Amino acid sequence: VTPPLGALGVLLLVTLVTEPPRGLERPPHAPLPRTSWAPTCEPWPPSDATLVLSTLGFTAVAFVTGALALWAPAFLSRVQGCGDQSLVFGVLTCASGVLGVGLGAELSRRLRPHHPRADPLLCGGGLLAASPFLFLALTCARPALPAAYVFIFLGETLLALNWAIVADILLDVVVPTRRATAEALQIVTSHLLGDAGSPYLVGL
Repeated sequence: VTPPLGALGVLLLVTLVTEPPRGLERPPHAPLPRTSWAPTCEPWPPSDATLVLSTLGFTAVAFVTGALALWAPAFLSRVQGCGDQSLVFGVLTCASGVLGVGLGAELSRRLRPHHPRADPLLCGGGLLAASPFLFLALTCARPALPAAYVFIFLGETLLALNWAIVADILLDVVVPTRRATAEALQIVTSHLLGDAGSPYLVGL
């Protein structure tokens, strides 16, 4: 399903979205200077610790999400001795993802004016709060499958809280001339070290 939807998304972007000229948000007399990525890419200590740490945290979220996507339906099917649970799990994942991303963005918008560190606290708090719900989903899968699904939904909703917030953090800490590259590096890192291998590593 993903490749056709991705191709459709690219087609819609090319045909319907107009790329605005760069630099319109800045006065004409104050162009942004070119800067080097070299200081930012220092291994440790990084010059932009927020970017590095938020990327590592987002990679951990992708790791958990990828492992859940493959092994949670198989686990539920085995402990219940029933048929494939992939469709139900997929519906729950889609619904919790939409709810979590929207809830995270709205909480960030409301809390940031009052708490400058609201974004990282929401990300960390969502991850910590998701852990007991996912644990309860594992323990309730055999005696009470509906309860396990409820806990999975709550856990994945909390996991998804940070998806929009992490992107917002990146935009806040990276200068405009390097944002596109930083976003690309963050996406590649999170998927390469996260959900690309987590199903196989957990399965070992």
